[in-house]
Amino acid sequence: MEKTAYPMIGEITSTAGGMITVSSDEEFRDIPAVRPYGYHACPPLGHRVLVVQTPHGPAVMGALFTPEGIEPGEIRLVSAGGATLVLKNDGRVVINGQDY
Repeated sequence: MEKTAYPMIGEITSTAGGMITVSSDEEFRDIPAVRPYGYHACPPLGHRVLVVQTPHGPAVMGALFTPEGIEPGEIRLVSAGGATLVLKNDGRVVINGQDY
C-alpha cells in the first residue's frame, strides 16, 4: 500500500460526535478537527478541509475559504445558516450586515 502524502485537501462527507469523515484520494473516518481553545465549530458537509498527519494519526486542521469582503487583519465568522459577524480594523463590529 502506498503511503499517503500529507498535507492534503479533502471534502467532508460526514460528522458525528465531534469526529469528521473526509474523502480525498482515500477516505479518513472519524478523525478529529484541531481548533483554537474555546472555538467550537464543525464545517458543513461538502466543505473542503486541510488534513495533516499528527503523531496520533490524521487530523483536520482547518476549512478552506475565500476571504471575500474582509481586509487583512479583519475577522469574519460565518455560520452555515448565513449569520455573520465581522470585526473590522477600524473598531466596528458588523453583525448580519448591521454596523455596531
